[in-house]
Amino acid sequence: MNKTKIDVKIGEFKIGEGNQVLHAILGSCVGVSIFWPDRKIYALSHCLLPYTNKKEMPLGGRYVNQAIDSMLKKLEVTKSQYPQLQAIVTGGGNMTKPKDTPKKYLIGCDNSESAITLLKEYGINIKHQDVGGLQGRKIAIDCLTGEIEIKTLPRTSIVENTKK
Repeated sequence: MNKTKIDVKIGEFKIGEGNQVLHAILGSCVGVSIFWPDRKIYALSHCLLPYTNKKEMPLGGRYVNQAIDSMLKKLEVTKSQYPQLQAIVTGGGNMTKPKDTPKKYLIGCDNSESAITLLKEYGINIKHQDVGGLQGRKIAIDCLTGEIEIKTLPRTSIVENTKK
């Protein structure tokens, strides 16, 4: 069976099922995946920033809180069904700042911490997290088999070369 690859770009979220494969390449952005095993439906967001205070937000994935709320809405999940869901959080790497930069200055750390905190507040089980560090990640979710593949991507050497 042919698989349909769906790229989830910065600021987006996508829903997948059947023979679709959700895919994102992440650096300091965080990928939040929510899946509903009983219904075999998956969602993946590619979040640029941790949080927005705007009360009215369109469906989207730019902010972690916007993305999680958007995915839950599109999955048509009620609060009583949140315990049936599972999540994966990946990305949030330090891709450009010096390696010894304190975490409080890294947007990737803010992104991943925001996702983990909000998912816990909602009572959604985090099945796996692969966040932080000095590498990017590529995530692929096979919606037919439920297989989730996370690969690390090397950090560029731009920052190290500019210090010489």
